[in-house]
Amino acid sequence: MNITKGITVILPAILMFTICSIMKENLLQYNDMQLKGFYFGVLLIYIPILFILQGITNAFLKLPIFIPLGVSVIAATICMLVYYNDSALPYVVFYMILYSIAYFVAKKFVKRRHE
Repeated sequence: MNITKGITVILPAILMFTICSIMKENLLQYNDMQLKGFYFGVLLIYIPILFILQGITNAFLKLPIFIPLGVSVIAATICMLVYYNDSALPYVVFYMILYSIAYFVAKKFVKRRHE
């Protein structure tokens, strides 16, 4: 595995931990209402975008689906358990579905482009 493929596997997990840590420690000094909005933004916007981008990137780099997905799912699960609570765990299934859709759509696009 070359460095580019390794980065595409690890980088989304690092970004998830960074975003969740910034949110949890309130490093941006948000008030309570802004912090709640940031909590929902992380759950519903930032982490899903990371999964979608990783799925697309991995399809273009022709990586197998399970290793990068597994790393991201483990990272998202740890974020949910440490920074949220177990009620946020169903979002991980939603993230897996988004990753899979992005991966297979991009893979079809790559296949058609090479024909």
